[in-house]
Amino acid sequence: MSTTEIKLNVHGILSDSASEAQIIILRDEKAVEILPIWVGVTEGNAIRFA
Repeated sequence: MSTTEIKLNVHGILSDSASEAQIIILRDEKAVEILPIWVGVTEGNAIRFA
C-alpha cells in the first residue's frame, strides 16, 4: 500500500451552535478538496488564536 502526503491549510473555523463544537475547515493547496473536522471549543479556540 502506498501513501501520498497532501499539504492542507486551515481555511476557516466555524461554530456549530447546535452542538457547541467548532469545525476546522482544511483545504488542500490546489483548493480542490476540503476536509471538515469537528473539535471542541477549547481546541478550536487554540487553533484560531495560534
